[in-house]
Amino acid sequence: KDAAGGGRWSREPIDLTALNAFDGAANIKSEAVSFDKYVLENADMGVNLNAGLLKVHRLKGTLFGGAISGNAAVRAAPGNGMEAALSLHKMNLGPVIGAATGKSMVTGKMALDMDLASTGGSVAEMISRLSGNGAFALRRLNAGANGKGSALAGALDLVAGLNRLGGTLGGKKTVSGLADITGSFRIDRGVAKSENLRLVSGIGEGGAKGSVDLPRWLIDIDGEVRLSQNILTRLLAKKTKAATVLPIRIKGRLDAPNVKLDTSKMPGGGLILPGGIEKKLKKKLQKKLEKKGLGGLLRGLIGDK
Repeated sequence: KDAAGGGRWSREPIDLTALNAFDGAANIKSEAVSFDKYVLENADMGVNLNAGLLKVHRLKGTLFGGAISGNAAVRAAPGNGMEAALSLHKMNLGPVIGAATGKSMVTGKMALDMDLASTGGSVAEMISRLSGNGAFALRRLNAGANGKGSALAGALDLVAGLNRLGGTLGGKKTVSGLADITGSFRIDRGVAKSENLRLVSGIGEGGAKGSVDLPRWLIDIDGEVRLSQNILTRLLAKKTKAATVLPIRIKGRLDAPNVKLDTSKMPGGGLILPGGIEKKLKKKLQKKLEKKGLGGLLRGLIGDK
């Protein structure tokens, strides 16, 4: 077992020798094809099997409300192998996260395009030899709580934390901020790397780069978020010399990482997510700005009585 991955991937041998037993072709249409909690609706598949090579040359359907299309090939031993090209658009994130965690306070859409290939005698071997590339987009994402338990936990925790930060600075417990997160990636030996991760939201905009190690089920992302230039952030920068560009770090298990938005250079110290900014942040801001006669405006902005 891999200690970091926690034995997530099975090392049981994959036996595909049955693919060598016969040849054939089929067109399959079904109202729904289910696997565990995942249901492919309006499934339309074209399949061909010849000399141990199974080709799905047509795959269409609807998955969690999103349109999916693609093709795939699976080769029997010797040298079990697979190739796949998939395209998914406007998939509803709420039920996706719900299927992974059993609960969800997430809204938004997901798009994903990727080409993958691998070989191996077990799932663990195939994941460790996975190669390919792709691009993704999370649109109008709103996370009301952390997403622990899903592979998107880091992104969801970051958005939820930014919403709490925006709410605290605006005098509320949280705000409902919609965010777009986009990026492209390349996969080599099961490790997906990206240099162009991008976040755009009403709270702020940012960029990041890093990796997702699928064999060990780990994530390591570094970046920064620039707070939106509203009245309060202009006051923070001008009157308190506080930073409005905040470093971010997402590191740890892919489904339960530590997410840190570094507010240490802001009055009040650092913020670790999920969590909130301490009350002393408001008090220190208020005290500093009152010296300049701006305390009343600050109270109106952050909700102090």
